[in-house]
Amino acid sequence: MPKGLEQAFAQADWENRNVLVGCLRNRHQLRVCLRHRFYHMPADRLEGDAENIRRVAIYQSQTLFGPRSGVRYHGRVTGCELVPRSEIKEIPRDSDTPYYRFSVSRWQQLPKKVVSKELPFTHMRTTEFLLKHSRETPELFLENEYQFRLYYALRNLLTHRRIRTAGFRLDDGAVVVKRGEICTLRDGELHPSFVQENYKSLPYTVFSHILVELSRPKN
Repeated sequence: MPKGLEQAFAQADWENRNVLVGCLRNRHQLRVCLRHRFYHMPADRLEGDAENIRRVAIYQSQTLFGPRSGVRYHGRVTGCELVPRSEIKEIPRDSDTPYYRFSVSRWQQLPKKVVSKELPFTHMRTTEFLLKHSRETPELFLENEYQFRLYYALRNLLTHRRIRTAGFRLDDGAVVVKRGEICTLRDGELHPSFVQENYKSLPYTVFSHILVELSRPKN
């Protein structure tokens, strides 16, 4: 990994998932949220303490935004209110359903957007480290340093041109690509898992399967 990324690990807090990544109902909502510096969502959909949210990021879905999908805009939360939906005047709706309204100091753009891949979602909680260092949306779901290193290594290995044989070792496990097949190496034997071509459209599925295989007890 790059030296700067290794240094960031020293400050990463994997337990404190204080970044809310929320989706949009339509394209108009993006313009309103950016203009008025806020984000809102139904209160019953948010797991955990709303007061713990320190940053909000906006997920632009592939369905609504096509090639402009992904996570690009984010902002520091300056206030969180629990209000009836009817009090959100910028996008009127006659409803008393409780909503959280997150005020944002200003919206910023990530240097490079987090590309939308495979996993659609309405909202999720992630960490500041993952928001700043993820390239694809499945990475926002990762739970610890080991998972991040595995996803990072798989992506670097499998997004290059087609290779005959290559691989990497992580802790006491190994992943090998041989003749287009992604294999795990356990007990001195290669165990085929996925065809390399599947990775492009199913990166999280491949990652999850490899993670399970590497976590199996040795014989």
